[in-house]
Amino acid sequence: MLKDTITKKLKWWNDKFIVDDLQKRYEAWDSGKEKGYSMADIDKDIARLKKKRTSK
Repeated sequence: MLKDTITKKLKWWNDKFIVDDLQKRYEAWDSGKEKGYSMADIDKDIARLKKKRTSK
């Protein structure tokens, strides 16, 4: 029964488009062209969004 609903899993590491995109993103982050986010940044944004949501 479950076998019929199983779909083929994508082996993303074999997909040239995905690997090239990840490589470009990594290189942009590594060179400083793309900003990364620390856990402190993420926690601060979550707290801000929670406050905004509850203030309505």
